[in-house]
Amino acid sequence: MSKKGLGRGLGALITERETESSEIKEIMLADIVPNPGQPRREFDREKLQELADSIQEHGLLQPILVKPEGSRYIIIAGERRFRATQLAGIDRINCIVRDCTEQEMTEKALIENIQRADLSPVEEGLAYARLIQDYGLTQEQVARRVGKGRPTVANLLRIIQLPAEVLELINKEAISLGHAKVILSLENKEQQISLAKRAVEGLLSVRETETIVQNSEKKVQPAKNAVKTPKNKSYSSLNDIEEKLRHSFQTKVAVSGSEEKGKIEINYYSRDELNRLLERWEIEV
Repeated sequence: MSKKGLGRGLGALITERETESSEIKEIMLADIVPNPGQPRREFDREKLQELADSIQEHGLLQPILVKPEGSRYIIIAGERRFRATQLAGIDRINCIVRDCTEQEMTEKALIENIQRADLSPVEEGLAYARLIQDYGLTQEQVARRVGKGRPTVANLLRIIQLPAEVLELINKEAISLGHAKVILSLENKEQQISLAKRAVEGLLSVRETETIVQNSEKKVQPAKNAVKTPKNKSYSSLNDIEEKLRHSFQTKVAVSGSEEKGKIEINYYSRDELNRLLERWEIEV
């Protein structure tokens, strides 16, 4: 997933703005605790060591942002710098102290990680889900707060519905988001896991993975005595239409039948996503 144009990181949104009107305070590391809502779950040890070496050589160039909590401070933004400072053997760190709500703290931590390209797609999707579930934000509101398009937010919210085994492969970058979107087209979780493992073991491209799904669907034949159904779609016509509808609606769409007669099924995975579709079609309820 492309993150170009975000190289300045959190400084462009938070730290530089905070520094303009705030005093930088030196606080003991022992008095600082990580943010329990930190969306990032894994920190690359090698990259942390590189940052620690830089801090030892040049010092910390950008203070971290913390929130007072009793006699201690909770990190709002800058946990990676905090961990690297620990690794460098330094016992104190420059901080900007700010009072904020739990929601503001979660949002700022999420923005920092996204802008520094620190989150995996799964971690990012889970963070979006938390903003929606815990604070009642809509997908549109989340998108505005983190500077992303709503389709991106919607796609990642769908991705995190995959089984844990598949999400782990995404985290390890064994499969791409393109693979994950194809795997989502399967309804059965066991099939989703099986296809994900097959994609990894066979080093399958996204297109090859799509072909496997299409071929498996064609193998499903009705019983001899079953009532005949409309002719299955051909790849050159209805399949292309189906793909265009999926892209347009940013959700799973199934087109069955023939060019003369058939049906279109459009899936949604949350009340918010249903409202998004209704708004798109200008339908009031």
